[in-house]
Amino acid sequence: MKTNFQDFIRRNALLTVLGSSLLLFSACNEVDDVGDDVTTEETEAGGTCDLDNHKLLVSTAYLAASDSPLLQKIKERANTEAEVEEAELVLVDGTTFISNDETIKKAYNRGATIAVVAPNLAELKRWKENNSLGFICHEKEDLLVYAFNNEYEFYTMDVPSVDSDDIFHKLSNSFIHWANNKAPVVNRSETRANTEDIRAIFNSQSITHTYSISVDEEIANVLWSKPDRLTKSSTVDVSYNIYPMHAFSTTTAPGDYYLVEASIVAHNGNMYKGKWTSKHGGVYAHLCGYYMSKLEFNTVFLDENKKEFTSVKFPAGQTPHPGTTVGSTSYTDGFSWGLNGNITGGYSDGFTLTGSIGFDVGWSSSETRDCQDVEISLNSTPSNIRYSYEIENLPSKAGPSTNPSIPKVAVNDMDMFASWVWYVPSATDYSNDNYNLQMSVVPYYKAYHWYSTAADFDSKGPYAAISEGNRTETRALLAPCRIPTGLLTITNTSRERQYVGNIQIWKKGSTSSEPEYTIDQTIASNAIGSTGTGTEASIILPVGDYTIKCEMYNKQDGGEKYDIRYLESDGYTTITIGETKILNPSADLVMSKQ
Repeated sequence: MKTNFQDFIRRNALLTVLGSSLLLFSACNEVDDVGDDVTTEETEAGGTCDLDNHKLLVSTAYLAASDSPLLQKIKERANTEAEVEEAELVLVDGTTFISNDETIKKAYNRGATIAVVAPNLAELKRWKENNSLGFICHEKEDLLVYAFNNEYEFYTMDVPSVDSDDIFHKLSNSFIHWANNKAPVVNRSETRANTEDIRAIFNSQSITHTYSISVDEEIANVLWSKPDRLTKSSTVDVSYNIYPMHAFSTTTAPGDYYLVEASIVAHNGNMYKGKWTSKHGGVYAHLCGYYMSKLEFNTVFLDENKKEFTSVKFPAGQTPHPGTTVGSTSYTDGFSWGLNGNITGGYSDGFTLTGSIGFDVGWSSSETRDCQDVEISLNSTPSNIRYSYEIENLPSKAGPSTNPSIPKVAVNDMDMFASWVWYVPSATDYSNDNYNLQMSVVPYYKAYHWYSTAADFDSKGPYAAISEGNRTETRALLAPCRIPTGLLTITNTSRERQYVGNIQIWKKGSTSSEPEYTIDQTIASNAIGSTGTGTEASIILPVGDYTIKCEMYNKQDGGEKYDIRYLESDGYTTITIGETKILNPSADLVMSKQ
């Protein structure tokens, strides 16, 4: 009997151990719906997002007919009482856009940003074409927000895959951050300075898209209990600043150039619940999630048919920056690069003039950025730039502790930057070639749980936070003006304190009574006595021959002009590629025959 009793004890002890091991092979959810006796206790707070609770700082007019969930969240943090005639941002929904089309057009033309919530993109595209407006409509039909202005700054937002108060709050965070930085438009002068800095000479195209991300997974399961789930959502913001340029056939390396500054921000703080303990009866599950494990970011150069354009190149020695980093805590995302010869820049469509100069243009950026606990991998071709950001030092089964720390970058906002130059040698002078940019983002997240020792530690995931069908977005690239241009400068060196104004320009062969170009600037002479130099005004013009007319007059301070003389060019003024033509009305123009 003694032996049998001992065998009974050993058998039942083994069953108890095996049962406990099975029981402990699982874990818990943000909102626990297991139905059995479950209590939770937070042991480490969740993450925070840098964008939380920021106010919308730009003056905002509100034209929407009803408050959608997103509009409600924006209005809670904005003053939307501005008049449309003065607002920097106009909020409207897709159902009321056309009924306010004239009001919106006036706001757009003066430089306001228009943000359409739940847009009807087909309707928006027709409105754009009917009014000959210079912005590009997106082709995807399931956007929550489409925002634009006449400085070619575009913002789009995904329709979220989940419908909750929380996700709309997070989406409003990203929109408000963009609007505060982009909506206040400063009207750029049409006069260009002859400087080498590309950013000072040429205008850029700005593209920003907010991805909605979420993970809803069982991160553990205590035996005989309902699975424990963790549901979290957040956003990832992708931005590009692109400078289109064209080098004419007279240069050493003619073709198109697109200088790209890219950034991606993953708001990991919103995905991280923190660390907590959940009690299932007599079993304690210790949990942590979600923390980022990897982010993949691709940018592809496409032709006008949205096929990968493999003929694009990198200029000599200018592969994307940064390159692959291993074991580094920082990286540099910039470089120095330049072009020489006759270059034009800016975009060919819309209201902003292009620039053209006849000497070197350059770009230099060398900013050191932190990448603690992040390994950057670059695996790209010129037409497909592929970055992978792998988070290092994450918890694993091999870890020495059941309560490991999480790298800060995995549970807070992660900002990554890159820059490169695309070169298209096949883009010729006067050509109408168009190209597209395709972006693709996939963030991955993990979670872990443990029960008593490192032996029962387990990590779960990685989980892709964007479904396969929502990872890719395509945008049209603004082409540079490929029409050869030169610079016309009007200089006033009058010996008297006279003014030059109402400058009008016609191209040779024009039969219109209205000028094709005007310079709205009034030029005041600084002459004193018999010598002195006057102020000047400039305009970029396509190469060719032109008739130029202007007025020269006297004027008392704040008074009406008098002693007006009407002047015009004697014959035609010729503008040549990349050159500056300087005219002095006093010496180079004659009395008008009109």
